[in-house]
Amino acid sequence: LVVDDHEVNRLLVTRLLESWGCRYAEAESGPAALDRLHVAASEGDPYRVVIMDMLMPGMDGAGLGAAIKADPVLTSTILIMMTSLAERGDANRFRSLGFSAYITKPLRQSQLFDTLAMVLADGHAEPASGSVRFVTRHRVSEARKRRARILLAEDSKTNQLVAIKMLEKLGYKADAVANGKEAIESLRTIPYELVLMDVQMPEMDGFEATRRIRDAASGVLNSQIPIIAMTAHAMAGDRERCLGMGMNDYVSKPISPVVLAAALERWLPSEGDMGFGAEKRLVDKTAAAVAIQDSSIFDKEGMLGRLMHDEELACSVLETFLEDMPLQIATLRSFIEAGMTADAERQAHTIKGAAANVGGEALRSAAAAVEQAAASGRIDTLASAPSELEAHFETLRETLAAYLNALKQAAGGVP
Repeated sequence: LVVDDHEVNRLLVTRLLESWGCRYAEAESGPAALDRLHVAASEGDPYRVVIMDMLMPGMDGAGLGAAIKADPVLTSTILIMMTSLAERGDANRFRSLGFSAYITKPLRQSQLFDTLAMVLADGHAEPASGSVRFVTRHRVSEARKRRARILLAEDSKTNQLVAIKMLEKLGYKADAVANGKEAIESLRTIPYELVLMDVQMPEMDGFEATRRIRDAASGVLNSQIPIIAMTAHAMAGDRERCLGMGMNDYVSKPISPVVLAAALERWLPSEGDMGFGAEKRLVDKTAAAVAIQDSSIFDKEGMLGRLMHDEELACSVLETFLEDMPLQIATLRSFIEAGMTADAERQAHTIKGAAANVGGEALRSAAAAVEQAAASGRIDTLASAPSELEAHFETLRETLAAYLNALKQAAGGVP
């Protein structure tokens, strides 16, 4: 059961659940969720998991969770909290309320998949009893790293050692080979999930190895495996050349642990990616991936990453967002005009979360400022806030409309 007062947030979660073959239902509030839970229990088909937002009007997520755990009929239900207001002590607080997991928004599909896998594996034991481990973003990340199988193709023994130790410190393990030919041989027998490929190697360099790996006739287990190039050149155009040769990403030597960690996080697949095809994880080079020049308005890559590069899902989410956001801003305006500070803060938070989900960075930032002002009780300073948000939304709307048009044209639809 997915519980969130915002339709876009529910859509994001339910589309993921649908893609994984899960049965699901939605509720827009705490009371509605309790009604659904009781009906399902009375019919002998209870919900096993409830995924809920923290900040909802009336009964918030903490209140809903407490009500579920206090009800003898519902107490065995597994609870997962989603929140964008992460604060110190939240994990202990939610665990004490009976939650099994606590994840932050904007939501990543791999994060949700791994969280569900963990809480379902732990079963119905009470989290507060200490018999199971409480699932947090950190635990999900560490488990994902331990499962990852990485192949390092690097001819220098020294560079191999440095890279292997760096990966170990980041929580990963890797196997090393000395050239592209050995990399291909390894990929034919071992199901690696990612390749770190040096560009300059003897016998077969990284570019030629990548070209052969991408050939469906190469005999490798996954011809679309993510490949991250490593090069000492760091020259203008290197990244474009690597991507043009079929690589997915690029890091320059000497490799920064921070840069490497970010690249691995971007490209390491999780079980939740299954069923969408490896091509969904590649850098999109089609006309549908229309270039967005200003990511401060629309962070297209961030949005697509959260949606598994699923263009059909992107269309659904963006269309829902464009239809819903004017209503959300109008609601904020009414709260501000009525001097309802707490409601204005909550509404600004809703707008901020929706904008973050679709990559509307300027709108998200503006909504965050309104939220902070309302939280400080400065309602008198907010008279112009709705108009400012409307201006940001209009700019974003024009950008999203162009993007949606490109997606539909590429799919053969009618603009």
